[in-house]
Amino acid sequence: MVKLSIVLVAMNNMDKNNINSTIYSIKNQTFQDFEILCSESVMDYVNIEKMLCNNKIKFITTLEDDSNIYLTRSLKQSNGKYIYFMRIGDEFSNTTILSNLIKQLEKNNSQLIQYKKTNNKEDYPKNYREDLINIHNASMFYESVFLRDYLINSLDFEQIKNIPYYELILLTDITLNIENYIFTNKKITSTDTEEKIEEITDITEYLTVISQITKKLLENNKTEYIDLLSQNLQEINFNKIKITAEDELIPIKENMTNINRLISKEDNALAYYYFNKYFRCIIDVLYNNIHEFDISISIIIPTYNVENYIHDCINSILNQEMDDIEIICVDDLSTDSTRDVLNYYSQKHSNIRCFHMKEKHGSGGCRNYGLKQAKGKYIYFMDSDDWIDPNSLKNIYEMAQTNKTQILMFKNLNYMSEHHEFDKGNYFVMEHLTYYLNRLFSIDDIKRNDLFRFNVVPWNKLYLKSFLDNIHVKFVENLIHQDEPFFYETMVHADRIYFIDEYYYNYRKRDTSITQLANKVELGTIQIIEYMLLVFIKNSIYSIYKKKLLKKLFEIFCSKYNFINEEFKEEYFIKSKKMINKFRNEYKMDEDLNNYLTGLHKKFYESIMLSEDYQTFKNNYQKK
Repeated sequence: MVKLSIVLVAMNNMDKNNINSTIYSIKNQTFQDFEILCSESVMDYVNIEKMLCNNKIKFITTLEDDSNIYLTRSLKQSNGKYIYFMRIGDEFSNTTILSNLIKQLEKNNSQLIQYKKTNNKEDYPKNYREDLINIHNASMFYESVFLRDYLINSLDFEQIKNIPYYELILLTDITLNIENYIFTNKKITSTDTEEKIEEITDITEYLTVISQITKKLLENNKTEYIDLLSQNLQEINFNKIKITAEDELIPIKENMTNINRLISKEDNALAYYYFNKYFRCIIDVLYNNIHEFDISISIIIPTYNVENYIHDCINSILNQEMDDIEIICVDDLSTDSTRDVLNYYSQKHSNIRCFHMKEKHGSGGCRNYGLKQAKGKYIYFMDSDDWIDPNSLKNIYEMAQTNKTQILMFKNLNYMSEHHEFDKGNYFVMEHLTYYLNRLFSIDDIKRNDLFRFNVVPWNKLYLKSFLDNIHVKFVENLIHQDEPFFYETMVHADRIYFIDEYYYNYRKRDTSITQLANKVELGTIQIIEYMLLVFIKNSIYSIYKKKLLKKLFEIFCSKYNFINEEFKEEYFIKSKKMINKFRNEYKMDEDLNNYLTGLHKKFYESIMLSEDYQTFKNNYQKK
């Protein structure tokens, strides 16, 4: 029996040179108590016998071209106490690395030693299983030395035979059985490659394996690992998925249903959220790839008393280089000539449809109504006093198509009506978010604080309609700032967001809007704050974002109180106190409010809690 079995694993683009470099790297080790196992196919590239003694070489015969079978046969035919899987093309980091690894394993009587990229042992995971369950990364196989008996006893060979994505099953088995492990800060090989689990080409097969893993974790009462699993599902290259008809989506949906049956929304709320976000993205992309749309973009415009501006808005859309668009105008009981202007355009242009609300619903209600009427593949919301630049729609449509986005966002310019000049404005430019420019991301890729720096307005975003329909999202009606809950609801459900570093929209800032804000309608902000909170609570991610979320919510509490006219401040205090008590009691947030609020936000909160009437609050809040 030898001390170590080295199993050579063939990689793509294998050639004579990288095989030679790997073999010589093994030969030069000071530690020599090993055997090498490799596939017979390697002999077609190089004569290994000339490099090492024959008694160190063992060829594994596999009639089938199946990496699963090669792996299981290598394990069963190996004779080493320890086993190391080495990618052909890799080289050991130094000549003593094997000797040091084996010494550490034997000294600690460990089942596994793995390289971790850190010089600080305190940075190592406290629970190795949490690291293993990151199933999108296969590098652990190639930067780890295992106790052979541990692998033999842990892995279900029959289960992994002849199934795709077998690495995922292996990772799960290892996760469930590992007990004694150690880390090393010495890199085993000199490669910087982070090997990924093989690319997903059959979603049905992949979801079947995920279902098996989920079931196995549940059977072993590892529900916390299901949460981790759900957050580390494999990215899919949709360009390589061959789906051509809607009936081909049926088995995919069935697999998704099976997984949802295994986990309950009540018992596995976080995993349920992540799985469904992932599933929704798959269906969104595949459905929109194969479905034919007569209309590419539906532009929804809520209107109210904009007779002086609606011409610029509609004409800027009509001048776009796109014919397959529709314009949906929803008027909210205008008292000027806006309705007549809309009727004129709808009679002149067949792609313009105008609707007139019978009761007041606010811009949010108008957008909801327009969304029901829309027939386009994508949805774009505009405000009726703004306009877009030429070719804007064509550019954002092509970008959304290329990247298969659920949300595509871009920048805008402010037009200062009083001075007749443009201004970029920090909020709309989102200058602190350059990291996210020109790339695909989801909420999980966004830093906690950055999430609350994004511009929440709907008119700098192009939405995939099926995505909005599937998450059943709506704007809050008859309240100011109704775009905030809508924004966060869409962000927490999207898996494919793209941020373009371009200016396509012109936002008209009117002096009249400033005086309108500082009045009684701002009292509705308090209800909006609750709607924002509920987005995170109902999706079971409040605990993840609570520190930054509470900061954001109380930033709104404070800013609106300072901004609102004096005549409404007392009512604002009463409503705020009632809402904050609801936070404490109904939503059980008392401890979080005490722990996470700081500075002015904490002062506002404490002043509210210590005051029974407005005058007392005013005195407490104004104290330095």
